[in-house]
Amino acid sequence: MKISLLEPIGVSRETIDALAAPLIERGHEFVCYDAKTTDIEELKRRSADSDIVMIANNPYPNEVVRAAEKLKVLDVAFTGIDHVGLEACRERSVTVLNAANYSNQTVAELAVGMAIDLLRHVIPADRAVREGKTSAGLMGREIAGRTVGMLALEMMLLCFAVGVLVQLYLQSAPGNFAVISAAAALLVLSCDWLFFYRMPGYSGSAQRYLWFVLPSAALTIPASLVEFAIVRHIYNKFKIDNGVV
Repeated sequence: MKISLLEPIGVSRETIDALAAPLIERGHEFVCYDAKTTDIEELKRRSADSDIVMIANNPYPNEVVRAAEKLKVLDVAFTGIDHVGLEACRERSVTVLNAANYSNQTVAELAVGMAIDLLRHVIPADRAVREGKTSAGLMGREIAGRTVGMLALEMMLLCFAVGVLVQLYLQSAPGNFAVISAAAALLVLSCDWLFFYRMPGYSGSAQRYLWFVLPSAALTIPASLVEFAIVRHIYNKFKIDNGVV
């Protein structure tokens, strides 16, 4: 069996050689490439005669999958697989594996860092210092005393509740579907307003609720009716049960 790693994955060659050694001892062939490439012909060449191909975030389009006649498994050292030619993989019954739960801690820390940057204007302040400017307009807001995470929890509960309501009551009632959509939007926007405007005590929070939250929720009604009609048409034409309509 030939196994090909088509691009560097951020670990040392010594580590890769150590991990590949047991495979080679069992009679398998392992090939590792030190440079990335997006050239179609080069990807075809690297994949030739390979039973297993390993990539990270390097594009691997349908054309390359179809050209790799012996390919059985495409192993993606990445969470997302939208850069892979899934259509060709389905046609040729190629198994696609990804790195589930990859970088969960890293992504969470990045989200916290971005939240701090947003509140304290870290990046704009850094740029201002480098350009010899003042801190005018960059005072930001303190994090102490703020509620964090409640909106995300509310969103998860809301999605579950709306899913149950749709399944039980709304499959053939576009008017009710529109009402529920508007109510869900109102709940989400109200929580956003409560956590980020009302609780911090910003002036003008009441006006924001009247002139932004309520109109935004109301505007979801026509959009939800159009969405309902489109999904109903897809279901009737192709008999696809998407679990909503």
